[in-house]
Amino acid sequence: MSISRKAAGVVSTVYAVSQHVINIQGTITIESGYSFTDIQTAASAAVDLYFSDLEIGKTFRASKLIDALMGIDGVVDVTLTTPTSNSTPDWNAICCKGTCTFTEG
Repeated sequence: MSISRKAAGVVSTVYAVSQHVINIQGTITIESGYSFTDIQTAASAAVDLYFSDLEIGKTFRASKLIDALMGIDGVVDVTLTTPTSNSTPDWNAICCKGTCTFTEG
């Protein structure tokens, strides 16, 4: 059993974390010989991993997501059309992936 103690007169406030949803849309150019379907699967996993590493109040950085996508074998170029810039949530919010759509460039 755990007992929590605090000094008399100390007020604690607990806030719920809200979601700061970021939709992802872009174009991925791939090398010849690679399947776009396979690249889409890997891109979805890379996006999920990127968002899972973000903490409450931390900024979504488009360049970091592009770096993650460029690290996929067979990817030659990535262009994000949405979002067009970084996005910083409120102090009590966390960036979460919304819709995620990539087309072949």
